[in-house]
Amino acid sequence: MPGAVSTGISLWVGSLAAGLLAAGSIVRSQPALRDRFAAEVLERDPTTTLGTAQDAASVLVWVLVGGLVLVWLVHLVLVIRTAGGHGGARWALVLLGLLGAATVLLVQDVLADPDVSLVHDLNRVALLAQAVLALLGSVVLAAPPAGRWFTELRRRR
Repeated sequence: MPGAVSTGISLWVGSLAAGLLAAGSIVRSQPALRDRFAAEVLERDPTTTLGTAQDAASVLVWVLVGGLVLVWLVHLVLVIRTAGGHGGARWALVLLGLLGAATVLLVQDVLADPDVSLVHDLNRVALLAQAVLALLGSVVLAAPPAGRWFTELRRRR
């Protein structure tokens, strides 16, 4: 396996690790996120009860965590298949990496605590690290040196 493919896969493994850290951090901060989201709901619609707002906010947090875990699993399968030399998995990983990085940037904006600096907001730092590593891994895997290896591998099969 050439260095470009190995580097791209390593960056993706780093992205997977950052994704797990992000999901764990979001679960850990779930009560604070729930309260913050509930306060926003009550501010926009004062007729909503506190319990209803907290329930809706809790569901939102768990949907975000579930989405992160689902994306993580898909990326894990694609990383394993790409490491096995499957060119289709490589392109799916590149495409999902680009789309995923954009999505993560939106999600981190929702989860960002406006009262905390970026350095102290673990949710945000982990999500940004995941996006940057996935983006770098996608660029490296889409580069010509990686493409030559996948083409050569396909010809030998």
